[in-house]
Amino acid sequence: NVATMAVAVRHLADTGFRPRGTLAFVASADGHAGGRLGVGWLHRNHPEAVRADWVIAQPNGPSFPAPAGALQLVTTAEKGLFEYLVEVRSEGTGPGWAQASAALPRAAEVANRLASVDRPGESTDILRQFLEVTGWGGILPGLAEPGPLFDETIAAIPDDLGRYFREITRDSVFVTGLRARTVPGRRPSDAVVEAHVRTLPGRRLETADRLVRSALDAVEADLTIEACYALPGRASPVDTPLWHALARASAGDRPPAHTVPLLGLSLTSSNHHRAAGAVTYGGAVYSDRLNIGAFAQRSECGHDERVDLGTLSLTTDLWVRLATDLLAGPTP
Repeated sequence: NVATMAVAVRHLADTGFRPRGTLAFVASADGHAGGRLGVGWLHRNHPEAVRADWVIAQPNGPSFPAPAGALQLVTTAEKGLFEYLVEVRSEGTGPGWAQASAALPRAAEVANRLASVDRPGESTDILRQFLEVTGWGGILPGLAEPGPLFDETIAAIPDDLGRYFREITRDSVFVTGLRARTVPGRRPSDAVVEAHVRTLPGRRLETADRLVRSALDAVEADLTIEACYALPGRASPVDTPLWHALARASAGDRPPAHTVPLLGLSLTSSNHHRAAGAVTYGGAVYSDRLNIGAFAQRSECGHDERVDLGTLSLTTDLWVRLATDLLAGPTP
């Protein structure tokens, strides 16, 4: 979004656009790690620079076929991020390298138990909205309420859509690292397991802590569990001026589409804006050349994140139309 927003803001300035209020373009670092060193840092140290009523942040993905017809996807919420370090201490009395070797099997058990956390799915407001607007609710009645059919229905949904339904309906744990280390001059803290807990919006550190500690209750080892970073997930309301303006701007010259709220799974800076009180969405308009499968393969910080020129043009036009729709008029 950075390139398209920069071009759009320059175009608006060159054509003499004067917004009703302030239109700010913020290009920040660290978005894929939750924005703690980018937008998060700005909110902590220069809140006046990023304070806003409405924010457009990280884009979602292209649309996909749905019973209701064409969709315009808008990210209105994001899961929380809680980072954990689990230190596994050896009880051995040998040299440091031997203790580290003894601790690795215990650390591997910790990692396996965390990676095996499998919470039952939960029906959420954003899931119910998604099913209603897209028409999937009539085809997937097992998702209407939690119960025996809920997870069975999700397991039967193929490919990327099935994985998406699974992730937006439960808290999850991902092991991100395992290392052994020795510390000269003192008894070492032999091995460390790093993990991310992604929680549904509205949940706090206590939820993530219970999830991690219950997974490790049966591990027979000397453990220290530390929550080293917490960014709770949050959701923005729909039926706001930004929501309706984005729906109108997304249409442009394209056929009408149903505007659909989504729970974002990527780590972005959006939750920092939401924590500061801003209604924050993510969106873009994609050309027919970039389908959901191609986008999924290119959007995970790989070596090929290229986007076709048609998508860049459509999304740049989107921001111009959005600013004009939402902010045109005399300054109060």
